[in-house]
Amino acid sequence: MTPSPAAPTAAPAVAPEPRIAERRRMVTLDKRHRRRRWVAGILVVATVIAAVWGLTRSPLLDVNDIVVTGTQTLDVDEVRD
Repeated sequence: MTPSPAAPTAAPAVAPEPRIAERRRMVTLDKRHRRRRWVAGILVVATVIAAVWGLTRSPLLDVNDIVVTGTQTLDVDEVRD
């Protein structure tokens, strides 16, 4: 029976070079900023849609009567068409 090979030992923890560590930090920050921009954009679109929906249901845009002027030679039925 052959002896089993020894399990590889973990490499000692070595601090990464400062430039690499800084680049990793900047990549992480960039991902976070991109995610925030997406979320902010989605929130703005949702807010605009909700505002337009609410505005169309409000009394501000409620139309009860339409008055047509300048139709002396037309019948009411012709104006409705």
